[in-house]
Amino acid sequence: MLLALPAWTGEPGNAPAAVAARYSAADVRARGTETALAAAVAGVDPWLAAELSRAWPTYGAGLADSLVVAADQPAPTAADLASLDVPAGVACCTDDPIHPSEIARTWVDALPRAHLGTTTLAALGADRESLGRAAVLAWLRARFTR
Repeated sequence: MLLALPAWTGEPGNAPAAVAARYSAADVRARGTETALAAAVAGVDPWLAAELSRAWPTYGAGLADSLVVAADQPAPTAADLASLDVPAGVACCTDDPIHPSEIARTWVDALPRAHLGTTTLAALGADRESLGRAAVLAWLRARFTR
């Protein structure tokens, strides 16, 4: 199993990714996608701005609702994760405030056969495959070590 950027465990509550998604949904509803997107990409790395600028418009009128659904969706609990006895590679960016590395570590600690792979947001911006590589390398460690 390959897992990248887990944002929370169990109920989302006030997890940074959930808060950001709810805020973005409210902004889209209040000011429209174009204006909300301009605010969302202001001051972020160019690669992330490009990704958001590509993705958000594809949702059309469903963007705000999609963000709220994502923000309110429970993630697996530690008990759920503990029941998965398969090799798992969990990857995170150590400097990502929206998907904190502490959450990835929680998932790794809960999964019986997991390893953590890490990268950074800067590396991900320079090499879009770095996150996938981190997950695959972690999976290989989980699969071939005990």
